[in-house]
Amino acid sequence: MPGNALGSDGTGTQSEHHMAHRSAPVYAPGYHRLARLGLSLFTLLLGSTLALPAMAQAPKPGNYYEDEHLYGFKVKTPKGWVTIPPAPDDGNLILKFDPANTKYIQLSPDEPLFLHTWLLKFDRRPEAAPEEGKYLRVDKDLDTWIKKRVNGNGFKLEKEKDYKLSKVESTEYIYGAKKGQEQMKVYAMLYRLEPDVDVAYVGVGPGEKKKWSKWEKAFRSLAKSSFKKLKVERKAATKPAGGSLRDRKRAKLEDHVKTLGDEWQLLETPNYFVLTSNPDKRFNKELLERLEAIREIYEADYPLEKALIAREARAKLEREEGGEEPDPEATTAAPADPMEQSKTSVVRVCKDEATYLSYGGPPQSNGYWNWVDEELVVYDAKATRGRSATWGTLNHEAFHQYIFYFYGNISPHSWYNEGTGDFYGGYEWKHGKFKLTRYQKRVPDIKGALREKDFVPLKELVTWTQAQYYGGNEYNYAGWQNYAQGWSFIYFLRTGKKNVRGWDDSWSDILDKYMEVLGATGDKEAAVEQAFAGVDWQKMEELWLKYTES
Repeated sequence: MPGNALGSDGTGTQSEHHMAHRSAPVYAPGYHRLARLGLSLFTLLLGSTLALPAMAQAPKPGNYYEDEHLYGFKVKTPKGWVTIPPAPDDGNLILKFDPANTKYIQLSPDEPLFLHTWLLKFDRRPEAAPEEGKYLRVDKDLDTWIKKRVNGNGFKLEKEKDYKLSKVESTEYIYGAKKGQEQMKVYAMLYRLEPDVDVAYVGVGPGEKKKWSKWEKAFRSLAKSSFKKLKVERKAATKPAGGSLRDRKRAKLEDHVKTLGDEWQLLETPNYFVLTSNPDKRFNKELLERLEAIREIYEADYPLEKALIAREARAKLEREEGGEEPDPEATTAAPADPMEQSKTSVVRVCKDEATYLSYGGPPQSNGYWNWVDEELVVYDAKATRGRSATWGTLNHEAFHQYIFYFYGNISPHSWYNEGTGDFYGGYEWKHGKFKLTRYQKRVPDIKGALREKDFVPLKELVTWTQAQYYGGNEYNYAGWQNYAQGWSFIYFLRTGKKNVRGWDDSWSDILDKYMEVLGATGDKEAAVEQAFAGVDWQKMEELWLKYTES
């Protein structure tokens, strides 16, 4: 149960009218990646919570970015702009830079242009090829990257000029495109560092002649005037302190964070590695404490022993049916001990919503678990939605992350998967400990729906596909409402034994049985059938309604 490729707890409430998952199936590697692949968020951010001034300034040269170990060059970065790291699956991006405050230019009342500069690599050497079985999006040349990745495409080469910069053959390119009646331009300088290695500095700006002249001059100052070739001193990767998987992962992340400048740092707990750009030390400290504390609750509810029994049962079933052994690449938990794998969990924390969105967070979401890259991503929502949104999302998504390593790449029904994530989202942090409460994000929505008698019969809800759960259903119930009902049903099943008069003791085993069957067979329909066998649906629904309304 790896969880959601797109932000789950941020899927919204009735007031938000949003489903962050709407564009992709859960667990599928082909999820909505537009922002994460280096695109300007030209249309995606229109519905975001950013409140920005209309004026933007062309970048000025700031500090140097220096690379003496991989490609051998240095250039100045935009002064005061925010450093955005590459996603694990981005094979071209070295770094991206966004304005710290004004994120876009209003080309016209209906046409914003979001501002970025990029440092890119085009490494065609055999040793730069991705590891076998690893997903990596790589464009082989600059022209392809610009035409595929910038502002919804449509750019055409308008001008090019060759230079020799610091004894390196280089070419300056200008691309142009129209968005409606408005002009946009891309500036790019390509440095041919080695026969099979190019590096590029790219920036996007307004294309209207007078405005572009300022931006072109600014980009040229960064990419042409500040470029210096450096001698490459090949540096071996950081040597792991020991031989464990965790030691190796730490060394890899230490090398990664060294490429990000001073804005990002690597923190760790016994079970997590946390990459954060948030300078708030108190926030970071609390986040580390919360991660370990909520994990203890996951471990009590989903012990490793049960997962191993289910995994072995599924492997046995595969053998008996004469099929192939489960694909070890379906989850990295397969070829190694699940507990050891889970102790390498990575959480990336963006300092604010703007950084999160530029990194690739789905608009209107608070975070997501990306099982393909094995990375949980959240941001500090203090300045926008409040930190309660961050903490609820962290609990929700960390559950998906935790369970991924133990059960692997299985896909429960959404009522179970998202309802359980929201169940953990309802744990409140008091005096350094977690206490279970009703998840206040969902309570108003489900109570409002029940007042209007707008709910899915439970017997139907437990069979709904993801598409139905996200809004494609005959009742026209929106995703936020189904999320609220899914949470309330999980809360009922997990807490009803001690609180519901008339409780049927057989109901206490429903969730365990569902996961046991699903983990052993991978069959969702069989899991529902066996978990709810013999259930008096009318009685269950009556008691669920009474308990939820109370």
